[in-house]
Amino acid sequence: MRKIVGLFLILTGLQLAAIDFFRVPPTKVVTTKEQQLYYHNNIHEQNYYGSNSWAVKFDLTTLYPQVGTLNFTAEAAKFYCPVADSFDDVTVKLCTDQAGQPAQVLQSYTISPQFGWNQLEFSPVTDSLFWLVLDYPTNYSNQYIAASAVDGQHSYFWDENYGSDGYYRNMGELGFNSELMVNLIGEFQIDGIELELAEFQFLKNENDEYYPWLKILNNSNMQADFVYLKLNITSPVTTLKDSLVLEPILAEASLIFDGSENSAVYQLEEEPSEYEITARVGTIGELITDNNVQEINFNNFTLEFPTKVVENAVNISGWSQEIWDVLAELQQPEIYKINYFADADDLPFYNQAALQRFNYYDLTGFPVTIVNGEKRIVGFNPTIYPDSLQTLLQQPNPTTFIQENNFTAGYLDNVEEIFIDIELENPGAHVFNTTLLNTDLWIGVAQDSVSQDIDISGSVLIEILYQKNFPTLTYGQTETDTLTVNKTLDISAINDDYANCTLIYWVQNSSTKQIYAFNSIPFTDIEVVSNSSGIVPKPEKWQIYPNPFSYESGLQIRTSLKMKSNKFNIYNIKGQLIKQLTATERWFGYDKSGRKVAPGVYFIRSIKSNTVKRCILLK
Repeated sequence: MRKIVGLFLILTGLQLAAIDFFRVPPTKVVTTKEQQLYYHNNIHEQNYYGSNSWAVKFDLTTLYPQVGTLNFTAEAAKFYCPVADSFDDVTVKLCTDQAGQPAQVLQSYTISPQFGWNQLEFSPVTDSLFWLVLDYPTNYSNQYIAASAVDGQHSYFWDENYGSDGYYRNMGELGFNSELMVNLIGEFQIDGIELELAEFQFLKNENDEYYPWLKILNNSNMQADFVYLKLNITSPVTTLKDSLVLEPILAEASLIFDGSENSAVYQLEEEPSEYEITARVGTIGELITDNNVQEINFNNFTLEFPTKVVENAVNISGWSQEIWDVLAELQQPEIYKINYFADADDLPFYNQAALQRFNYYDLTGFPVTIVNGEKRIVGFNPTIYPDSLQTLLQQPNPTTFIQENNFTAGYLDNVEEIFIDIELENPGAHVFNTTLLNTDLWIGVAQDSVSQDIDISGSVLIEILYQKNFPTLTYGQTETDTLTVNKTLDISAINDDYANCTLIYWVQNSSTKQIYAFNSIPFTDIEVVSNSSGIVPKPEKWQIYPNPFSYESGLQIRTSLKMKSNKFNIYNIKGQLIKQLTATERWFGYDKSGRKVAPGVYFIRSIKSNTVKRCILLK
């Protein structure tokens, strides 16, 4: 299953002379081409309900605006049905456009949908703008419309309560960045050559060599004679460029290029490394080049990330218990299960940490299961959820560039402070700086056995103690960090049950969401030490900016310890306390009574480290 969101909740030309080419053997595969128009990404990521009619607008004038006249002969349509047992038929209508809404019905067919892709044929119709409308009643329990998490500017739903007569409303404009999984099938009508790189893969053979595999479409009624392929294989330390001349592609046909059969194979670096592989195809005199490039990001890391982290965005009502029943059967020790209650109605489980993670994943509804940060099961369908989860868990663990991750903690019982030490090592993997800039270290607290009323499988996230971006873990480097927290002031255990709490940390890419490292320490395993042991936590590092500052800009504190117990006192030059701030607050020049203070010099003292910094407030 995928994401289920109730819409009724809404409130309203190339220089060839300089390139060295070599011709590959003529072992191409040419097939009759089926041209398709669609805006989704071919991945069933979401389900929607709440409307009885859905639509996708196919506008060729916006698809390729540089072409004066571009028509498409529509011959068929297909859509993805996400449920195995649909009670209602689907009526698919091909329509014209009038004032940005579906108008005249050109073709209309009704079918009983089957799970997966459903295709139906039309009598050919040629135009530059079409609407595909699916009349299909949807509901929360057993009938949805499928979508991919892409843009949303081309997909619509019928809102009978909008305007005097109802209206098809755009999903992207309303914040639903989702394109319906609906395709229009037919042929482009183009006077000129137009190639399309439809598919691109970079694969490995039995000799540990890599090769490109491509499918190239000729969307025109003219043969493409001089077809070239340019490859850029880039790692953080080197770039390999290669250019090949392919065989001609017949009009309205496709070419399959398999590098393993054409001696287009490449040996990559022996050391683990990230790669960006870019493929560009083209021909002389081509009319459109917007769809000629694809990029693949991958790595040849060999170190396996040992843990499978299963995260659940859930609420007490709905399908959560069914999900927990499935999870309870998972006994593998390498699986760590954690739940987020981001619905404010789900007290005492709800907290800001759960909401922070919910927003981090850009989620819009419950439930969602996320495996290792990347793979999602959105929504719950009892007939397919267990198999979907097992499919994700049976996939090979992702690989990582972090070879060592040491996680230790100690407890100073006389002051109730926990100090945490983390050491991450990357001894021999080449990683792009862009990856590291998007990589964050998180430290949090999870709690088991939180209630006798519901049987939750796994932990409940109760605190995010620390989040830090670190762009420093490049080849051969080590990243270390220390955090000190107060157990009772910084950690709000449910029912004050600290014995069932666990410190957790994970390293995660904020762009791809892949988790690179994970570790945990139960509170019961944290060593109790005394100050006489000589263990001294690292001092807090903090800064203030801008300085000087104004009433408009405000003054912000940057600190390595954004704890609730970490407070800062502001004093005037007489030593009088003006105001107290937490590490997350900004000071705009007002005292604790809400009165504006006079411009001048002020002093800020960190209560935790007892260090002082001077600031200046300007007029």
